[in-house]
Amino acid sequence: MDSSRIEKEMAAVTAFLDALGLTRREDVNTEAYWQDVHDDIGRAIGRPLNDWELSDPMSETVVDLFFSTPGIARKFLTVDLPRLTQLLVTLDTLGGFPKNLKTVAEIGGGPGIVSLWLAKKNPEVRFTVYDQSENALAVGRSWARTLGVTNVHYQRAVYRDLGTETPEFPFDLVLGLGALNLQLSLSEPHLCADVDPAGLETPVTRSAMEFAKACRNLLTSSGVLYFSQGSFNDLGLLGLFHAFRENGLGLDWRHTYAVGEGDGAGFSLKAIHLFLAPGQRSVFSDAREDLRVFLFSSKMARFADKTVLGHGDFESWLGLLSDGIKLADIRASQDDGRIERFTVYVKSGVLGFFSSHSGGLRSGFIHNAASFESTVDRLMAIVENYKQRGVTLTRCDWHPYFKEHTSS
Repeated sequence: MDSSRIEKEMAAVTAFLDALGLTRREDVNTEAYWQDVHDDIGRAIGRPLNDWELSDPMSETVVDLFFSTPGIARKFLTVDLPRLTQLLVTLDTLGGFPKNLKTVAEIGGGPGIVSLWLAKKNPEVRFTVYDQSENALAVGRSWARTLGVTNVHYQRAVYRDLGTETPEFPFDLVLGLGALNLQLSLSEPHLCADVDPAGLETPVTRSAMEFAKACRNLLTSSGVLYFSQGSFNDLGLLGLFHAFRENGLGLDWRHTYAVGEGDGAGFSLKAIHLFLAPGQRSVFSDAREDLRVFLFSSKMARFADKTVLGHGDFESWLGLLSDGIKLADIRASQDDGRIERFTVYVKSGVLGFFSSHSGGLRSGFIHNAASFESTVDRLMAIVENYKQRGVTLTRCDWHPYFKEHTSS
């Protein structure tokens, strides 16, 4: 999106949020600001608010408190206004949404701000906002009336029920935006690589499992789940990736990405954008590998498309990757008796494409494993070129993920 279009979209988003009473404030997120919010809640419920009542930020009770009135809701949401603004601006740049949308669900959507924004731009699409908090839904209904939006519908529901009950109709797109608590910690120091996600039994992972099941139940067979969140840690993401796998939702790496800032040790992730689809097959073996690839790719804003490796570097990388997942192993017999070999490996977020070529020299390149599809496309082009030249393929083994692409 060019700069002029971004400025135009930003102005439209700002006007939309202003219409809801969501305007930036200089004092936002200060101690005095939050005290003011707590005092407003106390007046709304008729008694002073105790801090312990806010201990679970994702609970129905807490959400109800912060949406006690539209005024309190505005103050609460203003704290998250920068991220929310950026999300609405970003929506037009995302390439993972299905075409010809007819039905969209926003799950855990609170007042459904994103649905209201999209509904104004797409009046022919039916939007349904699900949330456990009736107060949040009531605020959303009032905002829909203010905006004159009639194609957004609100329904109270919890993830557990959405995962088991038959929906009125399936959805082409499900939005999960800031819908989970993904801050998960263990009592002992850990590395995610050493943690079995199946053994993570906590309220956080149970909620993620119920959320994933609900999304799968709501989607059409060709539908898409778009998940975005700004608060998480690596262990929380591991539990989420495991929940998606357990419920038959596969990551679409063509559109999945993360936003971070800082350099070196100071780098940190600020937001994640995940696209998933029912039955999407994964080239990676488990949730831990999904996480490694995701974290690696998020740190590489721009990874060199091709890094030619010398013999020594090639041997080093081959040694590192060779006990990882092998995507392809292809050998071709030339007329002069020479054997060329092409292999693709992936491990710990790194993908290596290696080949032997004329003169016995070796070459290859390494890059982000999330872009494995483009690498295999390149390998397929080589294979097709060899077939046309009449070169004999003596071996052609592919990872099961690519069987459907290589069966011909």
